[in-house]
Amino acid sequence: MLQSEDRIQSQLFLWHWNTYPEERMRLYHIHNTPRNKIDGARLKAMGLVRGVSDLAFICGNGKTAYIEMKKPGGTQSPHQKKFEAVCKAMKVDYFLVYSVEKGQEIIERLR
Repeated sequence: MLQSEDRIQSQLFLWHWNTYPEERMRLYHIHNTPRNKIDGARLKAMGLVRGVSDLAFICGNGKTAYIEMKKPGGTQSPHQKKFEAVCKAMKVDYFLVYSVEKGQEIIERLR
């Protein structure tokens, strides 16, 4: 059964939350989905930027990595590709994740 992007992300988050309680607050969701146009305008005025990753992880080395979640077969939007390019140009870790297991591997390596 294919999983939705939201389900994969929530499973990854809960795995980290429960496996590493001492690291709570190091992995967090970046709210980038407004409920409607009014909410979108408000969030944009507060700094919402299209294409920013779904999750951020504060690494053990003091750096932050960005994680974009996709369901299997999912693709990045042009804005997401642009954010990835900005991260790579700045030598900031950016990961495209299609499964809970891959996300777990990445977080284990970043810790």
